[in-house]
Formats: sequence, C-alpha cells, structure tokens
Amino acid sequence: MTTVSNLLAGLVASPTRRRDHGVHHRLPASLDSLAATVTLAAFLSEMLTGCTFTGGTSSPSTGDGLDSRSEAICREVPTAGDQGASACTGPSDSEPDSASLSPLPENSRSGRPSASPSPVAPWGSTVRWPGPGDTGVPAGTSLKASGAITVTTPNTVIDGLDVSGTVTIAASGVVIKNSKIHGSGTYGVYTRSGDVTIYDSEIYGFENGIGSSRWSAYRVNIHGTYGDGVKLGSNVTLQDSWIHDLTPAAEAHADGGQMQSGVTNLVVRHNTIDLASTKSANSALFIAPSLGPSSVGPVTIIDNWLDGGNFTVFIVDGDDGRYYVENITLSENRFGRHARYGPLRVNVPAITSNNVWADTGVPIRNVKRPRIDPTPV
Repeated sequence: MTTVSNLLAGLVASPTRRRDHGVHHRLPASLDSLAATVTLAAFLSEMLTGCTFTGGTSSPSTGDGLDSRSEAICREVPTAGDQGASACTGPSDSEPDSASLSPLPENSRSGRPSASPSPVAPWGSTVRWPGPGDTGVPAGTSLKASGAITVTTPNTVIDGLDVSGTVTIAASGVVIKNSKIHGSGTYGVYTRSGDVTIYDSEIYGFENGIGSSRWSAYRVNIHGTYGDGVKLGSNVTLQDSWIHDLTPAAEAHADGGQMQSGVTNLVVRHNTIDLASTKSANSALFIAPSLGPSSVGPVTIIDNWLDGGNFTVFIVDGDDGRYYVENITLSENRFGRHARYGPLRVNVPAITSNNVWADTGVPIRNVKRPRIDPTPV
C-alpha cells in the first residue's frame, strides 16, 4: 500500500508533469522548506481521502468513474443536486480547379443535416452513433479527380470530387459535399477567410482534418491524421461525424478535437470520437485556451460517444490560469473504457450533467489532479 508520504516523495522526485500541447504543468523543483512539505502533504491527504493505492495505481473505494490504471488520482464525488461544476499560418495557397467548382444558386443549398441520424453503434449496443454506415461519401457516388483547391467565389459548391491536397476557403457560403479529401499538408480543409459547411465527406492523411474557425461539418469521416482530428475555433459546429484511428507522428499527442484559443460559439454534438486504438492519443476532446484570450464562450459538448486518450475529455484553463472560457456545457455524453487515467478532467467552472459510462449507464464523475504552487511557503 502506498502512503501519502510515499506519494509525496514520488512527486518531489519528478518535478515536471506531461506536457499538454504547450501547457506545462509544473511541480516544485525543490521543496527545501519543512513548512512547504507539511502543507503539501496535508493537501494531498485531503485530495486522496476515499481512495486507496495499491502497487502504484489507484482504486477508488466507490468503484466507478475512474480507470483502474490511473496513477495517484482521486475523483471528485458530487453531492446530491451537484451538476458537476468544477471550480477546483495555414497551408500554402494553390490555384483553384475552376472546372470542378460551381457557384451555389441562391436558396438552393442541399445536404442539410439530418435531425436524427441512425448510424452503427460503437459497436453493438442498441443506441446508434455515427460510424462507417452513415459518414463519409455515400456508397455509389462517382468522384472526379482534382488537385488542391482555393475557393475565392462566394457560395461555391464542391460536389463529388476526389481532392488530392488542401481545400483552402477564402469566400463565404462555401459548401463541400460528397467528396474525398486526402493529402499530407497541414489541413484537409482550411478556412483562411469566409466560411464553409462540409457534408457527407471523408478527410484523411493530413496533419489536421479541418481548421480552424468558421466551419461546420456534418456526417464527415475523419481518420488517419498525424496531428489532431480537427481544430476547434470560433463559430464551429461538429455534428453527426466520426473521428477515429488517428496516426500521430513521433512525439505528437493526438486529440480528436482540439481547442487552444478563447473561442466563441463552439458546438460538438452527436459525434463518435473514438481514439481507443490510436497510439499516443492525448484526448478525444482537449479544451484549453492556452493561446488566449479569455472568452465568454459558449462551448457546448452534448450527446457524443467519446473514448480513448489519457483523459478522454480534458477541460482546463489556459497558460496556468491566465485564460478561461466561460459557459462550458458537457452533457448527455457516453464514455468508453479506454482512457489511460480517467474519462474526464475539468478544473474550470462548467455545467456537467448526465455523462455516463456507455456500457453500464453509471454516471461519470470528474477527476482532478491537485494544483501545487511551485513557490514554497
């Protein structure tokens, strides 16, 4: 059995934690003050109440809400009525392939998202989630080969293309549908300016599938990226889509969806973000405004299937408390069992409700690591 004193000794011996996309969470380089040591020990003792530690791994006494492989982590157990709120340059441009583009006639845009998609579940439950059956290019669609595209004409529609290279958006009202986009550059679809809506398409091979602001994606299959699945910026909606089987480059910590700025109007609704088989996966959703600035949000994450990573969902402040995003909601999500440390970590005020283990329906509870002031008392 590992005591609090043993754990404290381990923390002092390892002063620096894992880096999360440029955010360094530091422990003190030295604790040469007896007062600092006593204070830290007391703090950890309080944090670890209710958990036992055996062989270096934690086993919460309540038996749910935390992966058995977690290392020195104790979860917060909400009281009755508690909703879980916790206080604790784009790619290079290329010439557009004008022969394959057509302006969208006014009031004739097609491919609106379905109100209630019914995909295959991950995989075998009675609940259906976005997956191979209803994301990506519809079966039987004939595709025309194309090179990289830069769109500069408003209301352009890209339909039925097999694009080798980045689609760069520099116009408003652009639509991409029934298309395959693949390559090895920074982004599959990049909004330099304007906005884009993507329907029923497949994106793979790039560092990141889509980035970064002013885009919407419905029924999109994103896989095989070597950075992140998508970059989550302002005025973004990711819905009814499937992000899976990423292929991170060496030293990369892949996220299914990554938010690193103070965004506004971000919605992640009814997706399957499954990194269970992705090596070096960091989080299915990484929400941390480490690049700033602070914002009022809102950020809404609702009705998703989420799995894999260190923490499957990671929602924290940015730059060690310098930046915050307000009005974050995490609700009605289902979690798989393949996170390394636990399903959820939130250290900022957020509304969290009705998030459950997918296999049992047992509520998910927040996991918080202790924050330690590196300055000795």
